[in-house]
Amino acid sequence: MRRVLSALALVLALIVVAPQADPQERRANGWSERGLFIFSPGYFFDFWRQRAGIYGAHVQSSLTDCSTADHYCLSEGWFTIAVPRVCPSLEIGQTWTVADVTMRVIARVTTFRDPHHDPDGQGAGWIIVADGRLNAAYLYDPPYGIKTI
Repeated sequence: MRRVLSALALVLALIVVAPQADPQERRANGWSERGLFIFSPGYFFDFWRQRAGIYGAHVQSSLTDCSTADHYCLSEGWFTIAVPRVCPSLEIGQTWTVADVTMRVIARVTTFRDPHHDPDGQGAGWIIVADGRLNAAYLYDPPYGIKTI
């Protein structure tokens, strides 16, 4: 009986200390530890699975992280986005090119932020577009990244 109990204790100890497989493989990406970004009305960029598309749709596209040391960059079937990692002062008309996309600043807007982070609740955001790409504009708020497509 003592042997059975010892064997059972050993098996239980191995189960407890054995490395557990991560239920969801997380791929390294240049954007953030979160790895998943969802924009209204349900468009997602999933760096873990390297997929992008409308949530719940059967048609999805491959997602490529084209980030560099200076810029965040992603490319997929519909959108290609590149923004500076550290935002210098932006100006209307300013452009930058990463991978095969040129982004252009087209407007400055006032954004509304969480009053816990910004006492006045307002900040400066920028509307940027990818030249020669799908007719989409992005609201880029430098401390927080892309907020809206």
